[in-house]
Amino acid sequence: MSAYLENQMKVAIESLDEKYRTPIILKYNEGLKSAEIAGILNVNEETLRVRIRRGLAKVKDLLANDKQEFEKMNKSFSRIQNGGKLFVNCNINSSFLS
Repeated sequence: MSAYLENQMKVAIESLDEKYRTPIILKYNEGLKSAEIAGILNVNEETLRVRIRRGLAKVKDLLANDKQEFEKMNKSFSRIQNGGKLFVNCNINSSFLS
C-alpha cells in the first residue's frame, strides 16, 4: 500500500465516530478477536460486527470521495496544461515579487 493511501486511510478512520473507530482499530491494528473486543466495549458481538461493517463502509465512502476529488483536480490540471507549462490562476501578493 502506498504511503499516500495509508495516510488517507488513517485520516478516514480517525474521522469516524468513536463507536466505529475503536472497534476497527482494536480488530485491525491490535489484532483482537471479536469476542475480546465485544467484552472490552461491553457490547454483544452482533452490535460489534454491525459497527465494524458500518465503520468500514464509511471509510470506503470517504476514500471514494477523495479519489473522485483527486480525479477532478487531475482533469482540471490536464485541461490547463499548455506546452509543458502549467498555468494556474491565483492571487499573488505583490510583496513577494519585490
